[in-house]
Amino acid sequence: MLAIYFEDQDNCTRLAKKIAIAIKQFHKLGINATMEQREGNELRFLLTDETDQSDDPYYSFLAALLTEDLIKTKEHLLLKQYAYTDFHLVEEEQRQVVSIAQAIFNEDREDGVSKRLASSRCTALYQAFFHQMKAQKNLFYEPFLTFRMKAYTEIVLDCLELAVDEYWLEQEHQTTLDVIRQTVEQQKTKRRLIYLVHDETFRFYDDAFRELTKDECHFYMSEKTADHTVVGKMEYLILTLIEMSPEYIYLFTKQPDHHTILLIQSIYQERLKVYPFERYATTSGK
Repeated sequence: MLAIYFEDQDNCTRLAKKIAIAIKQFHKLGINATMEQREGNELRFLLTDETDQSDDPYYSFLAALLTEDLIKTKEHLLLKQYAYTDFHLVEEEQRQVVSIAQAIFNEDREDGVSKRLASSRCTALYQAFFHQMKAQKNLFYEPFLTFRMKAYTEIVLDCLELAVDEYWLEQEHQTTLDVIRQTVEQQKTKRRLIYLVHDETFRFYDDAFRELTKDECHFYMSEKTADHTVVGKMEYLILTLIEMSPEYIYLFTKQPDHHTILLIQSIYQERLKVYPFERYATTSGK
């Protein structure tokens, strides 16, 4: 016999409904298991199977169900709580950091760290529930969530730390973009139009569609940015555009979602027009 005790009526009712549905599936497989919901927010299970004396399958079944339920109904609250208590974030910061952490846990990212955290947090929860029920034959649900989830909590905090780092990097990036936009808006335009052709690299053309040489590009660079060896190719491209200060930029590319193009778009916004690469030959007359 196994019992789960709850302090919160909503927790008891919600899990009783989920477990009752799942037990029906057990019955279809010829496995005997019954659940009784008692007064005082208690769920009592009779785990009997004449063909198999081990209760492990039932503990495994309940541990998996409790893990799934906690992740679905409580994980976002835990993330928000730790974002406040451990990282001292205000409401809006909490909202954005929790959203990033959930994307990591939901495996919306392709990187190995995200997949490892998503998998290990499920494993940690499942093992905690399984070993507690097998060892004690009962489970005090709310105290368990407070005191028996150390491994899971550590994973949540690791995920939040990554999310916080990503959030602040994004804030720094956004601040830099805002400064660049203000600089671009306040500059006096030096050229009416610049064509950019993106085909593995970026090439500059003037409004007559004559390709600008490197020396011509360097001419527009200020003394602070003239030594392009100290910056990356993307930074040099952006700095060159800023110094050229064109009124409009027409860009031809096969990759409109290329990260550099998206960056240029975020800076110049309606002053940038992106065209399919195929239109390059028509426009240039080549």
